Amino acid sequence: MLVSELKKSIREVPDFPKAGINFYDVSTLFRNREAFGATVNRMVERFRGDPIDALAGIEARGFVLAGAMAYALGLA
Repeated sequence: MLVSELKKSIREVPDFPKAGINFYDVSTLFRNREAFGATVNRMVERFRGDPIDALAGIEARGFVLAGAMAYALGLA
């Protein structure tokens, strides 16, 4: 899946939390099975073959992505 297609699966909320700031809601990406899988696969490819013992996900979105990446890399 192309990056442009992945970007379409992320909902943009203009002017939130205030005017001039755009919030990107990745829950729409998480709900889309194909887009979520493609995102994890693209992120994992960077690290495949590297000697990794563990992954840490910082903040809520990071917890979701790091867990999926750890699973894909055989760490979980």
